[in-house]
Amino acid sequence: MHPHIRKWARGGIMIARVAFGAALMLTAAGYSGTPAQSRAASDALLGRWDLVVQRGTQTSPSWLEVERSGRATLVGQVVGSGGSARPIAKIEFTDGTFRFAIPPQWESNPRDITFEGRLEGDRLTGSMTMGDGEKMTWSGTRAPSLRRAGQPAWGEPLTLFNGKSLDGWQPVGRPDNQWTAAGGILQNAKSGANLVTVQKFDDFKLHVEFRVPKDRPRAVVTSSRRGLRLHCAERERGQGCRGVAIDGCDTRGPDAHLPAKRHHRHLQP
Repeated sequence: MHPHIRKWARGGIMIARVAFGAALMLTAAGYSGTPAQSRAASDALLGRWDLVVQRGTQTSPSWLEVERSGRATLVGQVVGSGGSARPIAKIEFTDGTFRFAIPPQWESNPRDITFEGRLEGDRLTGSMTMGDGEKMTWSGTRAPSLRRAGQPAWGEPLTLFNGKSLDGWQPVGRPDNQWTAAGGILQNAKSGANLVTVQKFDDFKLHVEFRVPKDRPRAVVTSSRRGLRLHCAERERGQGCRGVAIDGCDTRGPDAHLPAKRHHRHLQP
């Protein structure tokens, strides 16, 4: 991987290990719906939430979105500290308490990850239990709108990687850091810790160059509670880089279809 990374303004950057037939019925009135009081209570949970997960002395960002499907069912998606957006098939909500489960994605344990939380005003508190039984607490607030009143005023470019050392970066997630820097290349020899910038940023433009080894997916992630992630992973049958997506939600980015071991360049506004 060759991330020559520069930033234009002010999220930290993370380098990660690295992915009929139908019938229509119209009714005028008289169906049996969800009681108005119950529906109004669960309506307060709808929307997007920024979460902070506490694991021992460490914190990590997460993100939750809750929507209504049909008359009463709550569904959504969640982004954890690793992986991409995961759909939530059903969220149970009773008396201000909600629960849901998601299957593992990159976790090694095959059991589901379960969430339980409580809504109190515009704040969420709760816990999540991993497949291996490890329990973590989290808290959440409503995600702010990302709409800006005007165009940002870009500052001078910042070089995040000096090509010689890991200055300005810190390992997270695991104790075994495998990242090294030499000759302008930032690379890791094998699976280990993720690498995160010390500086934090808000609006930005990111220029990154990376080389994807054959059959070795990699990711460049902007780690924030707003859930923006840029990734490049090996295409099917080793055909090259798949391009850019936002946490598995938005895949409209350009197809950076180059062979493995070739340098890829991407500019993210």
